[in-house]
Amino acid sequence: MPVMRRKRMTNKEFLADRRAALEDSIRYFSGANKAERERWVVVEFLTNLDIRHEDAEVASSPEDPPDVLFRDCRFEIKEILEPGRKRHDEYKQKHEKSLQAKHPRDLLEEYSPEHFTPDEIGEIVREAMPKYQTRYRQEIRQDMDLLFYVNYTNHFQKPGPVPSSDIFEPFGWRSVSVLEGWTSMTLFASERAPGLLRTRVGLLYHRKF
Repeated sequence: MPVMRRKRMTNKEFLADRRAALEDSIRYFSGANKAERERWVVVEFLTNLDIRHEDAEVASSPEDPPDVLFRDCRFEIKEILEPGRKRHDEYKQKHEKSLQAKHPRDLLEEYSPEHFTPDEIGEIVREAMPKYQTRYRQEIRQDMDLLFYVNYTNHFQKPGPVPSSDIFEPFGWRSVSVLEGWTSMTLFASERAPGLLRTRVGLLYHRKF
C-alpha cells in the first residue's frame, strides 16, 4: 500500500498559517473571552489531577465571585505572568512582526529555558496573594477556592517538595491551588473545602498521557 506523504508547506503558506494563528490568539485573549479562559484553567487543572468530568460540570458562575463552578468547588481564577509581561500586547506585537516577515526565519526568537521547583512556584503564588486580602472580604474568602494559573514562558518544573500548607492558611481562603503547565497542586485546603481538594493537599500531580 503506498505511503501518503504530507505536502510540505511553502514559506508563504507557513507565514500565512502563523499570522492566522496569532490573530486567533489575539481574539482569544481579549476581554470578551475571559469566562472561556477561566473555564479552560479549571479543565486543565482537573485533567492534570486525572479527574474525569463532563464539559457541562465546569460552568461559569452566574454570580461573581466565584468565576467557575465545578461540583462543590467554587473557583476564583487568578493568572500570574512574569513581572511586566502583557500577554495580549505580546501577541499583537508578534502578529505585527509576522506581517513584516519575508521568511520563516524572520520569526525565530531566542529560546533560553529555565527551571523552577514546586516550592519556587509556591513562593510565586504566596507573593501574589496579599493583594487579594482587601479585594475579597473574609466571609467571601472562606467560602471560595482560589486557583492560580502560573503562566511563565520557557519555564519547566524540576523535582522538589511541595511547599507546606501552613504558608497559605493565614490568607483565609477555603483552599489554594495552582495550575502550572501539565502539573497541578493543592497547596492548602481548610476543613470547609471540597473533598477532592482536601485529599490532594501537598501532592504534585502530573498529567497522564
